[in-house]
Amino acid sequence: MKPGEGEVAAGIRLIEQLYTPFKHFAGVVVVDAAYAAAPFLRLIEEIGLHFVVRLKDVRMEIYKDAHGLFSKREPDAQWGEEGLESWGSLGRPLRLMFVEETFYDKRTPGRRVRGITVATSLSRNQAPASTRSTGSFVRGGS
Repeated sequence: MKPGEGEVAAGIRLIEQLYTPFKHFAGVVVVDAAYAAAPFLRLIEEIGLHFVVRLKDVRMEIYKDAHGLFSKREPDAQWGEEGLESWGSLGRPLRLMFVEETFYDKRTPGRRVRGITVATSLSRNQAPASTRSTGSFVRGGS
């Protein structure tokens, strides 16, 4: 980041720098909640890429909508909703998914699970909700 530059502005600058020489440098850009900003996500789509962005800000209308929907039912193979339009500044409907992440933390014995809400430009056909990772990861230092 340059002095005085925020994360989103730096992200936009870096995406533009990658796109200029390489054009299609990735298929999907996966980012944390700091990049859940309409200008950043619109740029990703404008250059022909998809995104997956974590949502953490409980003040966002789309986050409230997602948790309202997901709290009313048990998880299944289609645990996600397409066509949600409550992120008005993005200017298009999104697909929201609730993802359960399993991990092991060196500081706490045993397996841990946490829920993550994500918004994506990927359709159900491009990234089915039933997709599972066969790996796990360990958190914590030595």
